[in-house]
Amino acid sequence: MSAAVFGPTLPVVLVVMLLLFVFIIWTFYDIASRPASDFSGPGLTKTAWLLLLILFTVFLTPIGLGMAIYYLASERRKLPTPANRLKREKLNPLFYLLALLLVLVVLFVFVHPYAQGSGSLSPSALVTGRVSGCVVNGQPGVVAPVSISLTAGNGNVERLTIRGTGGSFSMAISPGNYKMVAKVRVSASHTTYHHWAIAFAKPKTSSPQPANPPTILAVSITSPCKSSPS
Repeated sequence: MSAAVFGPTLPVVLVVMLLLFVFIIWTFYDIASRPASDFSGPGLTKTAWLLLLILFTVFLTPIGLGMAIYYLASERRKLPTPANRLKREKLNPLFYLLALLLVLVVLFVFVHPYAQGSGSLSPSALVTGRVSGCVVNGQPGVVAPVSISLTAGNGNVERLTIRGTGGSFSMAISPGNYKMVAKVRVSASHTTYHHWAIAFAKPKTSSPQPANPPTILAVSITSPCKSSPS
């Protein structure tokens, strides 16, 4: 049994980033393919819009995204040529080079740190454990349920429950401070708790995430046999 790493995974990051940058590139295309006369009124010229959108997207992405949203929500509606009567200008090949630059920037700045962790926040480590203690006729019996919760410093909580004949569990974590609690229901009126504090520091030197993350805590939890229903 395993639990997910806290934080967004690579597919989620890729989808979100792809949507945001497709939107920015579409905004760039809409501005670039309009005649310069559409921007002759008060406000930024066509060249200024294009240059600022590129610079902010590359160096200050949130501002670049904000510019694209402002253009679509406000500025575009003020342009004299409606979109349904607009005759697009033929784009300079430079446009395609700039669009490629935007894609490369987002891949390097945003996706690369996630990809290093093989799809999760890098680096990661494992917290593992084993639940046992119930023996019937020399064989593992059905243990009382053990509920395990792992709480991160940001409040995210990962939970799992061990039932049946017990067994092992594994939880992957990213750097940070955690509290792990194992709740063992001994009987209907008796519950015991086990507590662990976990500190996983981010390595000072950057290195590729190993194929098998290291185990920083391994615990053994004893659970009695499950009580028969009365």
